[in-house]
Amino acid sequence: MSRLDPRLAPLITTLADAGADWLAFELMDGIRRGREREEIEDVLAFTRDQVRQGEIVKRGKEFSAETVPAESIPMDEQIEWAALFVANRLDAALADMSAAIDNLQILAGPLDSAKAIGASEPIIVLLDGEEQRQAGRADVESARLAVSKLRTALGQWVLEARGTSET
Repeated sequence: MSRLDPRLAPLITTLADAGADWLAFELMDGIRRGREREEIEDVLAFTRDQVRQGEIVKRGKEFSAETVPAESIPMDEQIEWAALFVANRLDAALADMSAAIDNLQILAGPLDSAKAIGASEPIIVLLDGEEQRQAGRADVESARLAVSKLRTALGQWVLEARGTSET
């Protein structure tokens, strides 16, 4: 379990102030958990074969495989890890929203000309407690462009936080 680098405080505060406290919590949790090691594909394939052949039987409600402990993220690497995590997590959330809009478009089917008058693209309504937010395809694309700019700003923040700012 890694201890949080105090230099992460401005990023965490900025996320919370921007209404992305969920992302700040995920970031802190990710660092505390550490880098989870991925299973080697050969080991996974071997285990799948054993399960298919009945050599490994599920007992009770849980099946636990041997897990590899997570690797602690050293403080010196947390800054870069955090910047990459934030940008990648936002990209993933926006990709999910885009896919949801595409799926809504498929489910809604083609609009006939009578319905098409005044019709618009599907909109996702996000509920956050009592607050409601709406997002459409244009909003998602605009956010994707903003994440691209955010990556640049995060890169600069990494340099400043590490004390290697290029001026």
